[in-house]
Amino acid sequence: MSVRVCDARDEVSRTSKPFSGAGWARGVRLADFVRRLFLVTAVLSLVVTVFSASTVASGEMSVAVPASWLGSAAEMVVWGFVASQVYWLMRDAAEKETPFGPEAEKCLGNISALLLALAVLKVLIPSIAELASGQVPSFALSLISAGSTEATDVIRISLDSFLVPALTLALSKVFGYGAALQDDEERVV
Repeated sequence: MSVRVCDARDEVSRTSKPFSGAGWARGVRLADFVRRLFLVTAVLSLVVTVFSASTVASGEMSVAVPASWLGSAAEMVVWGFVASQVYWLMRDAAEKETPFGPEAEKCLGNISALLLALAVLKVLIPSIAELASGQVPSFALSLISAGSTEATDVIRISLDSFLVPALTLALSKVFGYGAALQDDEERVV
């Protein structure tokens, strides 16, 4: 039989809340600022897209420029929504003083879906731009999306851009399992 002796430091370590400090509150405010910044940037990109589309209609510009701006605006919208999910994830963790909960699983699942949508957009927007300019798009499959020095007219589909959403989805399931374990622990105690 063994005996464990506890002192005051053990009690402090059991009662400290890692998600309830002033640093965590600053992180939540920073996430809120970043999500607002992305959404403002998306709105500005959409305004530039509309302006450049009007110059295409007058024949002053090719279709590729508005398509490029539309792609940038779509990416900013998706990143804005990702930043919003991160904000809600951090805010929920600060309020509940734990990162594990059904909200965390939902937010990470949403981030996974948004990152998948971003990967699809990065293939779809250039394809539409090429079709609009009268060209047939050609595709190349690559393992990583590292910058290439070769100049080609090929739209690259990188597998790593589809791997990140899959890993984020797996992480959401880990957080869901952590929430279930924490719920079981609270019921037992």
